[in-house]
Amino acid sequence: MIITSAVSAHPYYYVVKDGRLLHGQDVFSLVRQAGLPWRWNQRAVRQLTLLGHPTGEDTLHPDVRRVPNAAVIRFAHGRMTINRSSFWDTLPQEPALSPLDVSDVLHEVLDELTGDHPLISLSGGFDSRLLLGRAIAVGSSPQALTMGAPDSTDQVIATRIARDLGIPHHTIELNPADYLTHAARIVRITGGTKTAANWHTYLYTVGARAYGATPHVVGTNGELVRTPYCNRGALARTLGRGGDAFVRAFFAARTEWRRRRFARYLPLLTDSPRDSLRLADEIARLVEGPGDGLAHLDRFFSVQRVRHFHGNGLALYRTNIPTVSPFLDSRWIRAAARMPRVERMGCNFHRLVIERNLPRLLEYPTPFEPVMYRRAPAGYWLRRKPPVVSYNAFAGVVQDKRVHERIIEESSLDAFTTRRQREAIVRDRVPHAIDLLLTLAHVEPVARETRVGSGCADPRARSAADGAPAGVSQVVTAR
Repeated sequence: MIITSAVSAHPYYYVVKDGRLLHGQDVFSLVRQAGLPWRWNQRAVRQLTLLGHPTGEDTLHPDVRRVPNAAVIRFAHGRMTINRSSFWDTLPQEPALSPLDVSDVLHEVLDELTGDHPLISLSGGFDSRLLLGRAIAVGSSPQALTMGAPDSTDQVIATRIARDLGIPHHTIELNPADYLTHAARIVRITGGTKTAANWHTYLYTVGARAYGATPHVVGTNGELVRTPYCNRGALARTLGRGGDAFVRAFFAARTEWRRRRFARYLPLLTDSPRDSLRLADEIARLVEGPGDGLAHLDRFFSVQRVRHFHGNGLALYRTNIPTVSPFLDSRWIRAAARMPRVERMGCNFHRLVIERNLPRLLEYPTPFEPVMYRRAPAGYWLRRKPPVVSYNAFAGVVQDKRVHERIIEESSLDAFTTRRQREAIVRDRVPHAIDLLLTLAHVEPVARETRVGSGCADPRARSAADGAPAGVSQVVTAR
């Protein structure tokens, strides 16, 4: 039996082969244990190209599936059944809650999960400042951790906050050379579905191990109360009334924009505008259910984007240091979904919680405001945003000749590109194409190097190996 949470953010996979259920956290080990050759799941590769992550149960191998969220999976006598929870379907139908009520629920979750000495990933934004404010308000002794060069926007703001509050502050500057050094390890952990421009998640926490095993607290899924994808005030609320039609149009435009960016250099992956329309239809079906179009976008964000993209980030964090995100707790998700939409835009909920816990934190700038306003200013989404200096070091990776050579010479990429196309990509220093191809260039080699028995196997076999009777069942909980 495998039981999964409402989001099931931590990657976990299964494959059924010869009447056995093989399951575990490593796609490549499952492929080898099942005796399968490596094959590309072309649909998942296109999703990775057009969305930045797969959706549903897709992985880069067509026979290996990701366990569904909010489900109970039972396997007995060679037969598998999956019972899905109605968790997400019931959210839009529940009575509204005030922001103060939702804040009380979040306080309960934060106090339970963050501990007395949390290590908080502190950026210049809202999620981490909320976490820090609550930790200080309840008497915890937090430390702060920030990645980026000294002149990066996050580093400048976080350093000022930590200095003024007297909080120990650790900074980690990323090195472009480390991306290639750790590439195979990162691809294995993420099943190849976290592209190279986002590998900083792993590199960042390699350095964090020096600060002990206190919970590393991050803000994953905090965007749920910021109306992800369409945080546009009254305009968004109007568009959201379009329901499924709005969702289809939104993702058709979004994926078509990405398709056009890739089309010149990767025509085999982006051969037709129909790909964008087809993917938009698939997304609309994934998020069908009660609620308006904005509720559907919220659901896509948590169940697809957070689950597949940010979930990979959590897996990379947890490889190096114990990590928790309170915003993934189902109690808070259920409460947040009941808050009026107007309070779920412009970061108004975050502003409220920060003011309730440590008003002083409102005095510091954000990447987009000179100070953090108590309420989002009118027309906030129309205001011109100031330039932001990124924490990411991927620009250096794009220039790395070792990366160029790996992309050009990796023959497994012939499934998607020609050598001439790859030469053009590295010659022109096309960052988004290098991001994708550097990732895919490591997938087949990792699959070839995987040894039998390096991952989680058939539960009956593992129970016997552990000394339990061979007939004892196993329950795995995937969060």
